[in-house]
Amino acid sequence: MTEKINWSLQVRVAHGPQIAATGVVDVEAYDKVSVEIAAGESQQVDLVPSGTERVGMVLIVPATPSADLLYEIDGTAIALDGAHAFLGAGAARLLVCVALHRRRLDRGHAAATLWPDAPDSRAAGNLRSALWRLNQAHVGLIGVDRHHLAFRPGVLVDIDLVTAWAGRLIAGRPAGADLTALPTGGILFDLLPGWYDDWVLTERERVRQRVLHGMEAMSRQLVTAGRCAEAVEVALTAAGAEPLRESA
Repeated sequence: MTEKINWSLQVRVAHGPQIAATGVVDVEAYDKVSVEIAAGESQQVDLVPSGTERVGMVLIVPATPSADLLYEIDGTAIALDGAHAFLGAGAARLLVCVALHRRRLDRGHAAATLWPDAPDSRAAGNLRSALWRLNQAHVGLIGVDRHHLAFRPGVLVDIDLVTAWAGRLIAGRPAGADLTALPTGGILFDLLPGWYDDWVLTERERVRQRVLHGMEAMSRQLVTAGRCAEAVEVALTAAGAEPLRESA
């Protein structure tokens, strides 16, 4: 008998993008493991599915829906506050690549970007393997056709939200709470430290400059609104991030 399970996924990379999506998956049959983990403690759980040689999907359902759980794999952290799916580091790296490019990607370009030192045929094979591993989690984050891949509608990436915030300030059209607080997170000034891929370096500088321009515009608009103390604080934060910047 098929059972529908609601899932909510958030992939978080240290000082990198956060990718969130929700959906429903049909499950024919599955095993359940009940584990009690005290708050603040960690525990390794060995999964031994009955009648299978591998685990195709893992869902974590905390007893308390608001429980603050975190699963780490090879530097990639997956936050769990409901029913979530586990993704391997390779699939997470593919997700980061799609998140940073912010548009439909040519499959050949994506393969060459992720595996620049491999022959074209090997890189294409690696991409197919990464997509297959991602699909094994039955989580439809990426839509794929013969030539392109992109996030499906409804997938949220925090970098897009931050750069959109900066864009509204630069254009002089702040909305809602844009002047209330700065976005939080390591992506503001140092996106994915320790990653030295060319595509990461380019995006790191783009986000950094976009945010700095947005903060400068925010400071000016706070002065106009008579909120001088907040304006100084924002300006000092921007200057501290890049002291040699001409506008600092």
